Amino acid sequence: MKSRAHIHLPQNIGDKVADSVVSGMGSWKFIIIQTCIVALWIMANLYLLSKPYDPYPFILLNLLFSTQAAYASPLILMASNRGAARDKQRDDVEAQEVDLLLKLQQEQLEILRRLPVE
Repeated sequence: MKSRAHIHLPQNIGDKVADSVVSGMGSWKFIIIQTCIVALWIMANLYLLSKPYDPYPFILLNLLFSTQAAYASPLILMASNRGAARDKQRDDVEAQEVDLLLKLQQEQLEILRRLPVE
């Protein structure tokens, strides 16, 4: 049987970037780091109440979140599309393997039919 490792290899730099960004964004590490950054941002602004760089309601922070979402959405979609393409390619390989096994089984049955019965 043919190895299927090639199915999971990224095809180009865009695939590599999308896979790595999405795997990073879909982790607890990312959530914890982002939560810490947001908490520090808010605490720094509250500490600097006399002259905060992003006063409440933290419009700059919201802009950063919007920018992050604007880039994250297409990357997630690219990684998802790549996953669907991998699944299709894997299904095609499995279908070829099933066809081969069916052909071998039919050949074996034909051989068994030709054997003399005692």
